[in-house]
Amino acid sequence: MKSGLASRPHAAVASKVVAAVGPEDHDDVLQLAWVQATTRHTGLVVCSVVTESDQHAAALEALGARVRALLPADAEVELEVRIGERGEAILASAQAHDAALLVLGAGTQREGVLRRFLSPTLITALTRGAACPVLVTRCTPGTSRILVASDLGDPARPVLRAAAEESARGGGRVHVVHCVAPMPLPQTQQEAESNAATLAAVREELDRAVTEVGLSLDDLHIEAGPASQTILKLAEELAVDLIVLGTHGRSGVSRLLMGSVAEAVVRDATCNVLVIRLGAMPAAS
Repeated sequence: MKSGLASRPHAAVASKVVAAVGPEDHDDVLQLAWVQATTRHTGLVVCSVVTESDQHAAALEALGARVRALLPADAEVELEVRIGERGEAILASAQAHDAALLVLGAGTQREGVLRRFLSPTLITALTRGAACPVLVTRCTPGTSRILVASDLGDPARPVLRAAAEESARGGGRVHVVHCVAPMPLPQTQQEAESNAATLAAVREELDRAVTEVGLSLDDLHIEAGPASQTILKLAEELAVDLIVLGTHGRSGVSRLLMGSVAEAVVRDATCNVLVIRLGAMPAAS
């Protein structure tokens, strides 16, 4: 660990992994963040937030003690305690460090649709607001299985690449799922052939995208049904320990009316979830 652990919120540094750690968060937030930083060959910033300036020193001391207890003695970690509203402070830390990844502990608060729109929980707000990928962690046993939810076309590639990189870092087996709208039962031979042609086209495009990023074609799933429910159900059936999916970060009325698959999965998943902000991917490490 670096000598002289101190709060340096405004230093200009190279891209790092940022772990936002609160007193209520499980130890896996720090541990997974350390693994991510180590395998990415980048630095780790551990950020905590307090509301008053007179809490700063005690918070920094507590954060340092926690890091020393959980991470290797020679770990190079920058500790940072910010003062202010937690969500804004965490996003500011991620921006200041040009975060390659923001690691968070899972929230426990349940939300209704209107509440999510008007007053989102911290996890929802950070998932919407962060420009970098966000890893939401839960204390679950590792199974070395990854489920990546893919759309078709070019927007699928960053999410698939992220899953491939996670597999390369940890050796996990990657399952790819694409969700399609349920098709009505065909009433004629022509309708049956049309349905089959549609599914064949989907499979062809999915095969192409998966092959491009170097993933196996053996674990592809084309499922009919609502995306978030289908992803969560398949994740449970496969006992994965990580779900990877993308978000366009919609906000306002469009997000309320259209919903957000990423937010629903983050809220209800029982495993870790990596959310990739489409259109704002950092350069590959």
